[in-house]
Amino acid sequence: MTGVIANYMLRPVREGDSELLLRWRNADHIRPFMYTDHLISESEHRQWFARMMGDESSAYFILEGSGGPLGMVCFTGIDENDRSAVMGCYLGETDAPRGSGTAMGYLALEWIFSNREVRQVRAEVLDFNEASRRFFTRLGFEETDVLPGKLERRGRKLDVIKFNVEREGWMSNHRPRLRERLEADIRE
Repeated sequence: MTGVIANYMLRPVREGDSELLLRWRNADHIRPFMYTDHLISESEHRQWFARMMGDESSAYFILEGSGGPLGMVCFTGIDENDRSAVMGCYLGETDAPRGSGTAMGYLALEWIFSNREVRQVRAEVLDFNEASRRFFTRLGFEETDVLPGKLERRGRKLDVIKFNVEREGWMSNHRPRLRERLEADIRE
């Protein structure tokens, strides 16, 4: 690949990423948008990390840019019988270059649709997370449902927006459009 996308790659999460992921998960620009927004202790994180590393139905990746790790993307609940998976992601570094999130999403969807027998990828976003709503829409996901009051925080009910992208639509429509955009020489 050429252009902007050539500056990025996904690699599987490895043991040495544990501290980095804890720092990102506790970051002020990420934590409020997760299902649980409390500060995660080292002990709680170690337990989560061990479960995540041993989970055969999940795949976790670090987005690497030319300057190092930038973010994390994962697929959980990979079910090749149901042919579906759930995607989650975040940019951990606040100074990630413009376009890093789109590159991460593109590479992740390329991976799941090329390496697993999955026909659809779902995502869930808290209703107030406008940036994630735009992100998934840009990748070709469609809003499919609203789960009113699915989550409660400090006595306040929050809606969850469900998104979905089908393999066929991704491969024929969204993938070529995004690839062209990411391969373009962007000069600002």
